[in-house]
Amino acid sequence: MFNINLKEGERKYFFFKNAFMFVASFIIGVMTHEYGHYVMAKFLGYNPKFHFSYVSYDTTESHREFENIYEQYKDEIIEGADFPLKELRIELMRKLNKERFLIVSSGVFTTAMIGTLGFLVVLFFKSKPYTVIFFFI
Repeated sequence: MFNINLKEGERKYFFFKNAFMFVASFIIGVMTHEYGHYVMAKFLGYNPKFHFSYVSYDTTESHREFENIYEQYKDEIIEGADFPLKELRIELMRKLNKERFLIVSSGVFTTAMIGTLGFLVVLFFKSKPYTVIFFFI
């Protein structure tokens, strides 16, 4: 790939600097990915909690109402029969599925944006391959 003529001490320095950059990039990537989930959950009215490798969020009034309808009409739902709140249950299911999709996809979108930004930085410094490493330090 690159013909690097480094002395022994310089090789160790180069290795540890790149290892540090890899670990730092990994941690920043995971955190920004999870932050994308967090921001969307907050935007949709949830109370999210940020952890290193995941975001948890509580249930909303829509979740509780959906669960109450299920408990109240459990037999009719399992049998596929009609019941008084069937349309409301379908509407709540669509709303909750849409919100879940937005929360999940926002993490993916954030990762794609950060990856694109990283690609553009590398592309910008392509004629000076080691400048990228020193750009952030």
